[in-house]
Amino acid sequence: MSADTPMMQQYRRIKDQQRDAILFFRLGDFYEMFFHDAKEAAAVLGLTLTQRNGVPMCGVPYHAANTYIPRLLRAGKKIAICEQTQLPAAGSKLATREVTQVISPGIITEQDFLDSNRDNYLVAVCRQATELCMAWIDISTGRFELHSYPWEQAVPGLRQELARLAPRELIVQESLLETPVGEVLRSSRDVVVNRYPDWLFSVEESYRRLTDYFGTTNLRGFGLDENDPGLAPAGIVLEYIQENAGSRLSHVNSIGKLRDGDFVPLDEATQRNLELVENLQDGGTEFTLFRVLNYTETAMGARALARWLKQPLRRIDPICDRQQRVAQLYHHQTTLSEIRECIAGARDLERLGSKIGMGRCNPREMEAVGATLAVVLQLQDLLARQPELLPVFPVARESGEAARKLHALIAHAIADNPPTTPGDGGCIRTGFDAEVDRLRQLHDNSGEILQDYIRKLQQETGIPSLKVKYNRILGHFIEVTRTHRDKVPESFIPRQSLTQSDRFTTTELNRIESSLNSAEQNLIDRELEVYADVRSQVEDELAELQRIAALLGELDALQSLAQAATIHGYVQPRLDSSRKLSISGGRHPVVEQHLPPGDFVPNSVELSEPRFALITGPNMAGKSTYLRQAALIVLMAQIGSFVPANDAHIGVVDNLFCRVGARDNLARGESTFLVEMSETAHILRTSSDRSLIIMDEVGRGTSSTDGQAIAHAVCDYILNHIRARTLFATHYHQLSMIEHPDFTNLSLSVVENGSDIVFLREIQDGPSNHSYGIQAARLAGVPKAIIAAAEQFLLQMEPENQGELPRMVSPADPAAVPAAAPPDSLFSVETEAADMLRNTDPDSITPLQALQLVAQLREKLLSG
Repeated sequence: MSADTPMMQQYRRIKDQQRDAILFFRLGDFYEMFFHDAKEAAAVLGLTLTQRNGVPMCGVPYHAANTYIPRLLRAGKKIAICEQTQLPAAGSKLATREVTQVISPGIITEQDFLDSNRDNYLVAVCRQATELCMAWIDISTGRFELHSYPWEQAVPGLRQELARLAPRELIVQESLLETPVGEVLRSSRDVVVNRYPDWLFSVEESYRRLTDYFGTTNLRGFGLDENDPGLAPAGIVLEYIQENAGSRLSHVNSIGKLRDGDFVPLDEATQRNLELVENLQDGGTEFTLFRVLNYTETAMGARALARWLKQPLRRIDPICDRQQRVAQLYHHQTTLSEIRECIAGARDLERLGSKIGMGRCNPREMEAVGATLAVVLQLQDLLARQPELLPVFPVARESGEAARKLHALIAHAIADNPPTTPGDGGCIRTGFDAEVDRLRQLHDNSGEILQDYIRKLQQETGIPSLKVKYNRILGHFIEVTRTHRDKVPESFIPRQSLTQSDRFTTTELNRIESSLNSAEQNLIDRELEVYADVRSQVEDELAELQRIAALLGELDALQSLAQAATIHGYVQPRLDSSRKLSISGGRHPVVEQHLPPGDFVPNSVELSEPRFALITGPNMAGKSTYLRQAALIVLMAQIGSFVPANDAHIGVVDNLFCRVGARDNLARGESTFLVEMSETAHILRTSSDRSLIIMDEVGRGTSSTDGQAIAHAVCDYILNHIRARTLFATHYHQLSMIEHPDFTNLSLSVVENGSDIVFLREIQDGPSNHSYGIQAARLAGVPKAIIAAAEQFLLQMEPENQGELPRMVSPADPAAVPAAAPPDSLFSVETEAADMLRNTDPDSITPLQALQLVAQLREKLLSG
């Protein structure tokens, strides 16, 4: 294949318009890729890369494209589908080709390409004056929203929203990449990033584009002012999907603005540390709160539940309203079981609605819409028998007529088990359209029609042996033997004479033949017309259909919370506007599910008077579990869920911070200590006296003296300035001596058994007197020789032995090197560990650094 052929010239022209996408170029029964596209696709898809006349190329069968496209999307690639749209003109061998669809991770609608349990967002980001502005859309459901942050909060705000939305694709104002925000954007993994010039982000132009699209004179009906800076990215998002989706977008029929006061903002660290919908291990849902609470029966419900977990409610009335609906289901267990059984028959009506709005809903998907509306009608009948439950599912009383109308239309129009493609025929139910019935009868009864005509001719001519036959040359013809030649009427038109017979046709036979030949195509054409009309009627009710879908997803999420409360033994918390936090017998909702029944040790939380608790105790004793447990219980209460406790009284929080654990962020070039201090600074800047602050080991990433000073200053600031409810875990035991009326000490119970310890996992009043680091190291399996060396080192660090501290050992001083460890306890790696001890100057390290040394030694031994 030459790079200069007319076909390759055509390819280059089209590719120049799709530089950021892999071009699927249709050639016969294959989509071919060339040059760099071929190399990229071959690497991702595992295809064989070939060359023809120096042009790299690979391809996939067109009928199997849907098995390859999702893999490219998951790799963060965009795909442009180039189809043959016209046959070659006279005198030309080159067919007309054009891009019919661009598929990118942020504008997917095909179910096979989507994760059914998560939203699929395209996000645009820009700066307008003193604000960072964002807009996002999920084209698969029509959800379209915007939000802004003051520029001084741009970095944490953007991190928070990206963590919550988990977008698949970004549109970024180019100049943003040169600001601190750019680091956040560049660190987004597996996300397609589209750079747009600054001048495109115009509030005025976006306002015009949005009003034109929605067909309104202004946007006040959506709660938006014409000068709202968030309009700039919203207009860009709309333009992008209009240019690339390749279809109309009638399902995108509203836009909303995220209101700060409606939800508890969860920063990136809190979302990560609490493992709400993704775990820290591999990003999956195992060992997450979502997995524990997810008893949904539909994809709509699962997505709604995930959104609730990442956006707890902030206002008391909406929280109590949702909680009461969960309680209604919880206290009607028989009805709850019936609802679960019924709702299991529903399909993903949100995403089916988007297919209708884009004109892509096929007959099988339309049948699924009808089946889901049947579920809605069953739920209406079910809840009508229990009027007190009607608030649980508002659509039962508010959308009954629309649901019945659409269900009746689809049930009468669409055949059972219809084909995926309407052009395959058989999608319209018999009895719905008279013309379809006539053509179908003509098509299905062609043999019988010919037999009726033969019997008619035999009677009229008196020729019992007269037959109607068919061949590809003559088509249908009448055959009469020579013995009956004299009975042939004048209306018979001669076609062919044979030795033993003659062949004829008639005007009526020609009409029948023409009718039979065109019946199949006419039937397909008529079915397409009828199906298009049905789809149009359903689309006219799309807004109501989307409303039903949203309420159905909400009901599914509500029943999921009620079912989780039933199975796991949760209680209904009391919520109010106080600053109280009282949890009796609280349990970690995730950890308890992965322990044998009865093994988890419940613990209470009391943060009212006093409201600041310092928690001390050894590692492995359960401090982190206790901290996360308190945060998760509060979060569960504020999504309207029951909670894992014996009793709970919670004053609604306006912000929830959970800084637990430490890690480097290599992608951002940040050390553990820098990450820790950045997160701490964010908490201190944005929390209030109505917040809940969970902090673990503040200051441990630096020297003992500096770390203790920082931790003390943070405690002081929270106690005297923020005055928030706080759980503060630390190894700096000196902090337990803080005196303040709002301060109290808690610790984890430990029982000593000789040189060993037993963790009771119970919270008790008062500080811990020991860190038990060496005992914890022994429990963790650190070799005995290392434990012995650490104990000796620690003994020498005791105050009464300060005058007897050993001098720093030099490797060049053989006399000072201790005797080698027994061969069965230390080998080459153990020797390295011993060298680390020899090269340690005990005069220059703190007790904390000694414990850190033990941790390093253990890591080296385990890795060896």
